[in-house]
Amino acid sequence: TGARLTLGDGSVVDVLKDRAVELKEVDGTRIVTDSIGIDYSTRETVDTAEIMNVVQTLTGMEYMLTLSDGTKVFLNAETKLKFPTKFQKEEAYFEVSKDVAHPFIVKTNGVEVKVLGTSFNLRSYSDENSIATTLVSGKVAMFTGENSKEIVPGEQAVYMKETGKMEVKPVDVTLYTAWHIGKFIFRNETLEEIMSYLARWSGVEYRFIDEGAKKL
Repeated sequence: TGARLTLGDGSVVDVLKDRAVELKEVDGTRIVTDSIGIDYSTRETVDTAEIMNVVQTLTGMEYMLTLSDGTKVFLNAETKLKFPTKFQKEEAYFEVSKDVAHPFIVKTNGVEVKVLGTSFNLRSYSDENSIATTLVSGKVAMFTGENSKEIVPGEQAVYMKETGKMEVKPVDVTLYTAWHIGKFIFRNETLEEIMSYLARWSGVEYRFIDEGAKKL
């Protein structure tokens, strides 16, 4: 459990589960880190220009942060999230606070996911051919260019980078969200896909001596 936090002035702080740190941005935001994660939800109101922070997990890391609007984000390994310290009223699992007047929008690699009071998983690694949004509860809409798809709980929207096509399919959401509670569940996955996933978490490199084993 740990991450790298880049503040608005460019300074970098490594945050680990066994080290509590309290920081303060110039806009009055109090940033508290502890064994659970990073919390932006406690802040004083100061009028200033928008300040962006970046939280990045490295290989083998995971982390959770609470944004200033109360939204909880669970970051998988090798994931970067850029966000404002306060809101103007690669895979992450979001529990978004409901606010009808201020919808929550995630942008990644030309794709936008608009949500309102919901829990969902977004997987968007640069070395993979697709971007997938899996909905646990609530309702989300996935946009790319002029294409959009709305999904309901138990569905997954997948955008294929090469073709630009997007499809919606029913899925077992636990297969895509169990990582954020410390579990790996693989069902009907190839050994190549499983090794790619485990290597990202474990921080190891691997190779197949038998190329045929990739498709098992």
